[in-house]
Amino acid sequence: MRQNTALTFAEVKSLSTKIGSHSVGGIASGSLLLIVEAAKEPGKLKRRWQWMTRTGGKKRTVGLGSYAASSSVPGLTLSQAREAANETARQPQRPQPKERRTASANQTCSELILEWIEFKKARKAWDNPRKESGVISARFEKYAAPYIGNLSAKEVTPREIGQVMTALQDAGMASTAKKIKSFLRDFFNWCILVKECRPMETGNPVNTEFLKILTPPKKTPDRPQPSCKIEDLPRFFRAVVSSGAINTPPGIACLFAILTCSRYSNIGQSRGIENHCAVWEDIDIQNRLWKIPAAKMKAKLNGDHWIPLSDQCLSLLKRLEVLGMKHPGAVFVYLNGRAFSEGAIRKLIERRSAEDIETGGNGFMSEQVKKDGSHRLMTLHGTARGTFRSWCTRTGEDIELAEIALHHRPGKITAAYQHDKAIERRRELMQRWADFCFSELPKDWAKV
Repeated sequence: MRQNTALTFAEVKSLSTKIGSHSVGGIASGSLLLIVEAAKEPGKLKRRWQWMTRTGGKKRTVGLGSYAASSSVPGLTLSQAREAANETARQPQRPQPKERRTASANQTCSELILEWIEFKKARKAWDNPRKESGVISARFEKYAAPYIGNLSAKEVTPREIGQVMTALQDAGMASTAKKIKSFLRDFFNWCILVKECRPMETGNPVNTEFLKILTPPKKTPDRPQPSCKIEDLPRFFRAVVSSGAINTPPGIACLFAILTCSRYSNIGQSRGIENHCAVWEDIDIQNRLWKIPAAKMKAKLNGDHWIPLSDQCLSLLKRLEVLGMKHPGAVFVYLNGRAFSEGAIRKLIERRSAEDIETGGNGFMSEQVKKDGSHRLMTLHGTARGTFRSWCTRTGEDIELAEIALHHRPGKITAAYQHDKAIERRRELMQRWADFCFSELPKDWAKV
């Protein structure tokens, strides 16, 4: 019981020799207790201060420290213990772990996903937190929330996750389904281990054998990236140059990638752990060669990739220096040294397509047809590699040279004996390819 009368120092000292819980009073709220217990060593006692109160029928206790008969020994004296008790009483009460778990268990997945995003931001899990959090939040609300948004984390089963995946695959969005499945797996791991709003014994609903049964197999096979038609490519180069996009890093990088038959990952800076972008130390201007180390290539077992640089490639690289965009390290970056994403090149292509349609062109559409009957817009990857390979076939170029230019591995028997990079022969091939791409532009196109 609470002691309303404040005991004196002498009274408390006499109680310190008696085993039990003694209320000493003298505080604003709750009870200040002196706890006296028998120590492990015979004949000795342990003494400590404790503050205790009751809220809504529930007892709350807070340990304050050990008892000290005077200020010359470690611990709290009577007056210090009373100050500590009053200070503890003024502090707001924190919810108990069980209460936190109960509150979390009632939260919906739509509410929890926002907390998970903040958790990821605090852990610095993303290179671009603002962009990544926005993309994940939008994808969850559009594709996952209709099935699990109003459910609590413990209510979600593989059946609901299977419905999310099935809807996306039926819509032909297999790539989006894969991304959503990845972050949902991480999200439910967080619900189990960090938030504790899903029992561990129920497991992660994304990591189950049931999901394989509930999710249909991929219906449509992978299609190659849409490529610009051969006859339209010179017009695309003319559009990039005449629009002024040739004076921007994305515009220069786009044309350079097509001229060298390169993937974006070997040109620009990707979001992955490894940075495979083009760097100046790999480019030999004097010998007109660009060496991409095997570690940066998709087919690493095929070894280093040597690309002969055409006259037009050298002009594009020189343009970066003339425009003041040459920085140490990465080749293709903005004036301030900041990297740009593949989306910048995609927008460049979309703008040139819209302008081309306005002037009576076909908008640089590929031959691939969508479900609605319309054609798919060309992509950088499809054009840099697919259009080049088709051009080689149409013009009767050496197919073996074309495959080497794409860093493709020849057949097993050929690969065992063929090790020559055919640099000089490929130099002629890449120059003919560049001349074709710039065939609708005047000779002074590089003039700044």
